[in-house]
Amino acid sequence: MPVCVLTVSQTSINLGESVALSWGFSNDVTSISIDNGVGVKTSRSYMFVTPNVSTEYAGTVSNSDGSATCSTNVIVTVPPPPPPTAPICTLSAGPSALAFGGGFSTLSWSVVDGTSASIDNGVGGVLPVGSGFTLVSVVTTTNYTMTVSGPGGQTTCSTGVIVAP
Repeated sequence: MPVCVLTVSQTSINLGESVALSWGFSNDVTSISIDNGVGVKTSRSYMFVTPNVSTEYAGTVSNSDGSATCSTNVIVTVPPPPPPTAPICTLSAGPSALAFGGGFSTLSWSVVDGTSASIDNGVGGVLPVGSGFTLVSVVTTTNYTMTVSGPGGQTTCSTGVIVAP
């Protein structure tokens, strides 16, 4: 009876990875037919395959004494998506220094990967979240902190306006 062997270098891979599929057969056989697009092979060898789903490779050999089959499996795992990225923000004031008595300053912001944002010291929620500006009245030196939330978590950014004594 003829004999065939099919093996893979790894039985479990992530989607997009390759494995070496090796085959062999007894000396009384001249070729092996392997399914799933591999085809007929006339010598003992290997090739790299990159299955998109878990796949069983089956081979068939035959001679005057009959036929034989062999198989091997590759389990393909789809890795989970990466976690969402944390939001990033910048907050600036212009002007950032005012004369004695204070005045007005413009707070400007830029946000990436945020879904909501607010600035403390009476400013509150800001829209649009992605970027914008608001005018604030400043009487004494004041630090402003923006808190941004998004699918990847929460972050803060700060700026200050100095009022001369």
